[in-house]
Amino acid sequence: MYKYIEKFMEISAIVLILLLNSCVSNDKYIYGPTIPANEIKTVEIIGSVETTFETTINWKKKNLMLERSYYELLKAANKNYTGNIDIKNIIIEKNDSNKNYLLLIPMLFNNYILMSYTNVYAKGEVIRYNK
Repeated sequence: MYKYIEKFMEISAIVLILLLNSCVSNDKYIYGPTIPANEIKTVEIIGSVETTFETTINWKKKNLMLERSYYELLKAANKNYTGNIDIKNIIIEKNDSNKNYLLLIPMLFNNYILMSYTNVYAKGEVIRYNK
């Protein structure tokens, strides 16, 4: 009898987690830093770069999403550009494709960790600082 109650509670907890996870931010875009007005004359826009990646970072944590996107964009830019480059005017888009899925990962003691993978598209402008 207790085993059935325990199993019911476990399934109820999973359903509750799935329902609460659907209450996520509806923001589709996150905007990163732009070129400051005092730096416009000292930089040269040499191109643009874009990338797509998957992440487990919660979309509501915009600063973490910006850091990860900046890193991915800079990695992509270093393949095509050299010198003292930076990425500005970053736009991050949450891709609502089939790659948005949830994983229930069984852990010790029959607990679960809920992870959401989000497919992210990011683009930005590659700038070079003039001396």
